[in-house]
Parts: sequence; C-alpha cells; structure tokens
Amino acid sequence: MTQPDPLVLRRATALDDAGIRQLVAREMGWGDGGHAARMWDWKHEGNPFGPSPRWVAAQGDRIVAVRIFLRWQFVTPAGGAQAAVRAVDTVTDREFRGQGLFRRLTLQALDDMAREGVDFVFNTPNDLSRPGYLSMGWQPRGRLPVAAWGNGAAGWAAMARNRRPADLGSLPSSAGQPAGDGLDDDVIGLLDRPSAQLTTRRSAGYLRWRYAGLPDLHYRVVRLGRDPREGVGVVRVRRRGSAVEAAVLDSFAPSRRQGIRLTLEVARSTGATHVLALPQASGAVGVPVPKVGPQLTVREIAAAPPEAGGLSLALGDVELF
Repeated sequence: MTQPDPLVLRRATALDDAGIRQLVAREMGWGDGGHAARMWDWKHEGNPFGPSPRWVAAQGDRIVAVRIFLRWQFVTPAGGAQAAVRAVDTVTDREFRGQGLFRRLTLQALDDMAREGVDFVFNTPNDLSRPGYLSMGWQPRGRLPVAAWGNGAAGWAAMARNRRPADLGSLPSSAGQPAGDGLDDDVIGLLDRPSAQLTTRRSAGYLRWRYAGLPDLHYRVVRLGRDPREGVGVVRVRRRGSAVEAAVLDSFAPSRRQGIRLTLEVARSTGATHVLALPQASGAVGVPVPKVGPQLTVREIAAAPPEAGGLSLALGDVELF
C-alpha cells in the first residue's frame, strides 16, 4: 500500500496560490465564482500595507491548511509608525482537522514575522477560537465598546431580539453615495484625523482600498450636507438575524449634537432597524450596549503591544470580511 506524502509546514509561495484560494473559498463560504476571486485579490493582494503573508500545510501538491495574516500599519500620536498584522483567515481541510495545524502554522508565522520586524499582532477571535490564541501568548484587552441607536421603538425591539453574529455579506443600499464616489479628498482628510492614541494609518490609499476597493461589499458614504465637515460616515448594511443593521465603520462629526444627527441620518437613509458603531472622539454616537462588542486580543512579536485603552479603533479596523 502506498503511504501518503508527509505533511510539510512552510511559508507559502506563489505556486501555492491556486490551492490556497480553492481551500479558502470552499471552507470559508466564499463560493467558487467571481466573488471569491475578487475578494481574495482585494483582501490579500491589493492591501496598501502590503500583500498578506501566508503559511501552508501541504501533503505533496495538496494544500490542506493555511494561516494568513493581514498586514496593518498604525501611527503613534507623535507621527511614528508601528508595523502590525491582523490574524485573519485560518482554514484546515476537514480531513486534517484535530492535528494541531492551526497552532503549528500560527507559531511558525509569528517566528517569521519577528524576523521581519513586525511589532505585534491583533485580532478579535470568537469564543471558540479565543482559547487557542490565549494559549499561544495572546493577551486579552477587553471588549471594544459598542454603541447602538434604534430606529424608533420597533428598531430597539428588533435589536434586542437579535443578539447574534451579523451576516458576513452586505445588503445593497441606496443611502448616500457608493464609497468609490463619496470618498473624496475632503472626506478622507476628515477621517484621517489625528489621535491621542495609537490608531490605524488612515491614508487615502488605505481608505479607498478598505471601503471602495471591493464594490461587492456595498459600502456607502452618508453625509449630513454638501460639506462633509457637518458630519460624514462610511456605512455598511447587513442582516443580524431578522434585524437589519447599519454599521458605521468610520465617521466624523464636529460635535456630539452633529454626531447624533449623523446617526439619525444613517438610520433614516438606510432604513435599518438600528445603527451600530464604536464610539470615537468625534463621529457617530449611540447608547452603550454591554457585552456585545468584539473582544480584542494582542500579542507581542518584535515589540510590546499597546495596553488596554492605548489603541483607538474604528469598527472598520476590526470588522470581519
């Protein structure tokens, strides 16, 4: 009887891309059509912070597991830079689960990133995967504070009935403008505002990649008026159970009053049952919702990660896509 080829764990090369894409599309529900190819090219090749490094477990020519990090850049209050990665896609073929491939590939990835000088890794793992990350040295930084606003009494009730994960896919919307049209230089200048904490480098290249690079995700730009300085937000509409949620991924408002107006306009223009955001120093607002926000975890690679409260994140920085 012919023995199967041994499993080899290594950093992926371009020759592995077809096998990786096939595995990821099948196991993550991206499908086999054009959407899967567009999602891959946008997410892992078009990122202005750099192509995603990936690691594979291979049995001969067959890719049976993959670990992917998404490159990320943060800027300090003083204008310095910190290189990071976001732990995103990890997939193991059903036939090879239970062999510790997720852990082994992740630890190898961390070693390789340390040699490249990447400072830290961050993610928001769910309840099933979080213990595995913590066992590899990830540190909890608590729940990110989520704020919500119901679109009338029915919206509040629908939100309360649907405390479950939101769908990954977006719903088409006619609110505001498509992000490709709405992210002009004035809007980008407002979203790329200084912060007193470590924050994502919101360059024009990043913002246009993140919200306009894949039209399939249906990001919209909602303004309060012609002048975005009155208030502006990047919005994505999706289902959460039977509710329809308008997630505000990035936003700017010059005052709390304008932030309330912006939130109400997002609810009105999208027709969503409720609006969800991560509170920022200036932007969309809402009522704090306990025990709902994603749980942030970080791990040192080449430098100590920020402490709790030292990182300013928008919903677009941690949204699953």
